[in-house]
Amino acid sequence: MPLFEFKCNKCGTQYEKLIASTERSLPECPKCNETDVRKLISMGSIRANGISKGTDVSSSTCSYSGG
Repeated sequence: MPLFEFKCNKCGTQYEKLIASTERSLPECPKCNETDVRKLISMGSIRANGISKGTDVSSSTCSYSGG
């Protein structure tokens, strides 16, 4: 299940939630229980050699060592 970031349009709370691919509705805000939330475009992450690193989506360079 992928992890998504959301922001409540009512109170502004930003939160993460694991969402199943079959889920059709957006999760309610954990602070105010509002259902008027929006999905944010978030920074991805990669895992290399057992170390997790965030990726900068604004970066235009990428290297791959083939392994």
